[in-house]
Amino acid sequence: MHNTIAHWLMVIGGLNWGLVGIGMFLGMNLNVVNLILGGVPYAESVVYIVVGIAAVVGIFGGCRCKSCEVSPMGGAM
Repeated sequence: MHNTIAHWLMVIGGLNWGLVGIGMFLGMNLNVVNLILGGVPYAESVVYIVVGIAAVVGIFGGCRCKSCEVSPMGGAM
């Protein structure tokens, strides 16, 4: 379950950073996290830390139990 959560947090974080880059070219603020949580002290930082932890879990594989192993065909075993 935590691998799935980590996966989706990485997808959301990647899309956000893609929008940040596009926004820089267009001279706009397209940082969705900032637009949603920018007024709440430390909330934006907490979101970035959680996404960073998800990336570390994704890099190192997270869970090693049999139900979380991925088969060569791409699905869970």
